[in-house]
Amino acid sequence: FATGIEFRESSLVIQSKNTAVARKGMVFNINIGFSGLQCKGSGDEAVKTYALFIGDTVLVNEGQPATIITNSKKKLKNIAIFIKDEEEEEEEEEEEKEGKTKEEEPILGRGGRRTAILDSKLRTEQSAEEKRQQNQKLLAERLNQAAKDRLASQRGVQKDEKIRKSNVSYKSVNQMPKEPEVKELKIFVDKKYESVILPIFGIPVPYHISTIKNISQSVEGDYTYLRINFFHPGAALGRNEGNVFPNPEATFLKEITYRSTNVKEPGEISAPSSNLNTAFRLIKEVQKKFKTREAEEREKEGIVKQDTLVLSSNKGNPKLKDLYIRPNIYSKRISGILEAHSNGM
Repeated sequence: FATGIEFRESSLVIQSKNTAVARKGMVFNINIGFSGLQCKGSGDEAVKTYALFIGDTVLVNEGQPATIITNSKKKLKNIAIFIKDEEEEEEEEEEEKEGKTKEEEPILGRGGRRTAILDSKLRTEQSAEEKRQQNQKLLAERLNQAAKDRLASQRGVQKDEKIRKSNVSYKSVNQMPKEPEVKELKIFVDKKYESVILPIFGIPVPYHISTIKNISQSVEGDYTYLRINFFHPGAALGRNEGNVFPNPEATFLKEITYRSTNVKEPGEISAPSSNLNTAFRLIKEVQKKFKTREAEEREKEGIVKQDTLVLSSNKGNPKLKDLYIRPNIYSKRISGILEAHSNGM
């Protein structure tokens, strides 16, 4: 049959009823099978009758024989398949148990010597593909065992998982600011509690500054846009920030965008977009202050708490004179003295 876009072209099957003409460039899959063949030189009656099936893919040429385009191994050990009956397998198992090796008898005999040697060679010799698969299986077992050993050794060691601190803007409604911007449903930045009050569906909703990932502002035509992105499960946090939320199953707001016009109506002191400009500037300031404080706290985590220095009244305390600090604290280098006391310098 012909092959192309479809594996088997039903209209180009080689048979007596088909009148289609094979033309240059066509590709055919040719398969030929024979059954009931006799091997006169075989001494074993069970293998004297055999079947043969061969196939290949050819390209039709013009004025010359077709080109065989299959590029694969054609040695007998790579293409031969030997099928045993269940009765033969049971007989071989019984012979192995009894210690009998009937395979050696035809090897010593005259008639079946060549057939027995070839049969033994084909059964014991492995192809390159089988060797590769066995090697892959062995490597996989080694990797699995190494992983099991590593997990077993780490089972007793529990790593402290850093959980993102839950910062609450206001513990009660009474702490909410009573500013006019909140009542007018404008964006309000509360520097005291480090929170941003955003109008959502007509309700002022406070968000702590730690929940805001970044903000951006853009002007398009007569409108100003303020976009606020929030931290949420699945988002990449900072390098020094925890990536585990106290309540990851809760509903999180990913981002929100506000739009305001730049056109000032008659009687207005400023354009409505001034609220977005002010909010953008104040959020940046509060964010910078909050991140600086968080960085200082992380640095203090690894510092060992020092005891109060106990000054020694002994005049003979060890001293190092004419010392100076590098880098210089002041523009001019100043020398000093390092003196040892009872529990410190």
